[in-house]
This record gives sequence, structure tokens and C-alpha cells, in this order.
Amino acid sequence: FNYTATPHFYPLSLHAALPSFLPSLLVDAAGTAIDLRLAPGETTSVNLKLTPQSVISGRVLDADGDAWIHGTVEIYRSVFKKGKRRLERANDADANDRGEFRAGQLHPGTYYMKAQPDIGWERSYRAASEPHLQPTWYPSSFDTEGSTPILVSPGQELPGLEFRLRKNATYRIRGTVSGLENLPQPTSQMMRGERGVRASSGSRDAPDVYFAWLRPDGSFEIQGVASGDYD
Repeated sequence: FNYTATPHFYPLSLHAALPSFLPSLLVDAAGTAIDLRLAPGETTSVNLKLTPQSVISGRVLDADGDAWIHGTVEIYRSVFKKGKRRLERANDADANDRGEFRAGQLHPGTYYMKAQPDIGWERSYRAASEPHLQPTWYPSSFDTEGSTPILVSPGQELPGLEFRLRKNATYRIRGTVSGLENLPQPTSQMMRGERGVRASSGSRDAPDVYFAWLRPDGSFEIQGVASGDYD
């Protein structure tokens, strides 16, 4: 392509995008972004390489093997940063009316996947004494240690992956937050509704999170919580 621009006294960055390809940025051999500075009348030639996107798709099943539509699949890429291996959120995909999901715009690499059932749905339509569907790592594990990593090549479409969600007993965390009287009073009903308590467990990079709003007296009750250690 050809692009003519008015002279700029600040650096320009060059991006490229095309359907079914990963967005690309002009970089040097080390992967550092290159800034272009053009003088009046100057012409430059650059080469941008686009990588085809990788795609993961499949189905979410309940504990009985039936298609499950009340959930989301979270995609995590295994990366190495600051001398440590960690998981980095790459994409999400909702299950459709057949329990199917499709996640694109993935770079080549190693991925781990977690299916998150709708906690609100579980709480509304299952008795508190009944086991609930829990966050499940592919193909059917409560944690990453039991999960199967997925190796994705450039431009690869990997179909037919199936989650089997697992059930487990759930619990409630009740308590009270003190000291609210020392905080400024909310100026609107919306701000009043923003006060809540969050419980998270599992991996720091991919936690399971439960939430409850604070009542006016500072009390709270987080429902549908799986067994485990929580912050």
C-alpha cells in the first residue's frame, strides 16, 4: 500500500490489521516497536508481516454429559515473565444455545482453559444443599495441576475440545465489615450499591471469584462457594 502524510514533528507508529489475522505492529528484530520520523517529501518503505490467527473451539458439557449453555470459557496463555511461568488471560468465549464456544485471535503458544458456570444461575436454580457446577479446567479438573495444556500453532484451528463440568458441595461465607461509620456517606444510591466483599481462590493469575454486596448494617453473605482457601 502507499500512504502519503503531512510532515510530522513527532514519531509515527505503524499498525496493520486484516480479518482472520493477528494485528501487527512495526517492530525491529528484537520485537521493539519502531517509530517512524518523516521529513517533508521523504519516502520510506517498510515490511509488515501478519500472522494468521489461531482458533480454539468445542463444547461445554454438564456433569451428565449434556450440553451446558450457562457458562463462559476463559482462555489463558502460558508465558514466561520476570523469571517465572504464569498464566495470562488471552480471550473469553460464551457458550451458545448448543453449549458450543469459539475463541479466536490467539497467538501461537501453550494455553490452558477454564469453563466458568454462571454462579448466579446455579444459586437461583439449585437448592443450597445440592452440589453445584464448579469452575472446571480442561478437560475436567478443579485446578490447573490436573488440566491438559493445549499447544497451538500459527493459523491452526483446533476444534472439538470438550469440557465436562464437575459438581461439588457449596458453602456460604458470612461476616460483617466494621468501621463503615468512619467512611464518607455515599451521595447516591448507585455509590451505596458499590460496597461489597469479594472472595478469591486458586491461581493468582486465574482466580475463582465470588462476590456479595454489603447490607446497610455492614453484614454480608457470599453464597455458592466451593471448598478451598480464600482471600
